[in-house]
Amino acid sequence: LPKASVITELIVRFTPMFLDIAKKFKLPVIDLARTFNPHDSRDYGSTPIEPSNRSGLYIAEMARHIIRTFQFGKEDAKIYTGLVSDPDGDESNWRPLKVEVIDESFKDLEKYRTSLNKHMEDGRCHSF
Repeated sequence: LPKASVITELIVRFTPMFLDIAKKFKLPVIDLARTFNPHDSRDYGSTPIEPSNRSGLYIAEMARHIIRTFQFGKEDAKIYTGLVSDPDGDESNWRPLKVEVIDESFKDLEKYRTSLNKHMEDGRCHSF
């Protein structure tokens, strides 16, 4: 596998293309690169880019949240990052840590790279 820095750069360079499509069609996007904790091996499967069963749960819960709350065709495109359980500890009610409207700032590769690198350093979700 390539080094983490190479994978990060690929993510940074391809993300604007995906976000442009999401914006055009008003779709939600789950940013897994800024959701999984790079310092917690339980978030990864047998390779650094493969989700574990635990992070598969994150994906499913994030998708469930989006299906329940996002108004397809009405809302502007949004990017969902991070995942936290209900404040009462109800793990059946997960929600995204951050929800950001996809705007022109997401085309700024340096801002996204900085946000992603901060996440890689400390494992926390950073705004774009």
